[in-house]
Amino acid sequence: SAQAASESAVAARDSALSAQRSIDIAEKSSDTLRNLTQISLRAWVSVKVHRIPDIYYGGFPRAFATTIVNNGKTPALDLTFFQDMMLLGCEEPFPSEPSYLHTLTASRGPLGPEVFFEAGISLEQLVDSEQYNRIDDGSMILYIYGLVRYRDIFDHEAYHHTKWCLVYDPKKKTFDNFASHNSAD
Repeated sequence: SAQAASESAVAARDSALSAQRSIDIAEKSSDTLRNLTQISLRAWVSVKVHRIPDIYYGGFPRAFATTIVNNGKTPALDLTFFQDMMLLGCEEPFPSEPSYLHTLTASRGPLGPEVFFEAGISLEQLVDSEQYNRIDDGSMILYIYGLVRYRDIFDHEAYHHTKWCLVYDPKKKTFDNFASHNSAD
């Protein structure tokens, strides 16, 4: 009968809609699981800046080493690295985005999981005795800053960035994280 055929068609449509909803939910679950898996496996590059012991000038540290490490479970690809120091008068603000991106083309390479490398900064040749005195009396501020840029194996188009900036505290004779320019994505 026509009514039975109509009811059968409605039931088939409802069944198809239900099946499509199940497929949509399964695809969303699959996408979520893939994203979580990629986040847990991708390269994560971190930075630690530390002074090199026993290299001082009048109580002021003269050299620093930066340790770059891939804490992820897959390689960081096309890794480029830049670090520098900046001296500014106490009234001059640190730039919101230091100009270094053009210098990141020099060294590209992979950094394997749980692998690290170190790079040093020697202030001996960059900071003269008058500048040391101004840093010590607080009229000049010393910043150590840098950037690591890399790709992960899951998205070859997008770059990840790890930025750091430390500011020297002459009262404590240590470097502290600066209020900005410290991030990783």
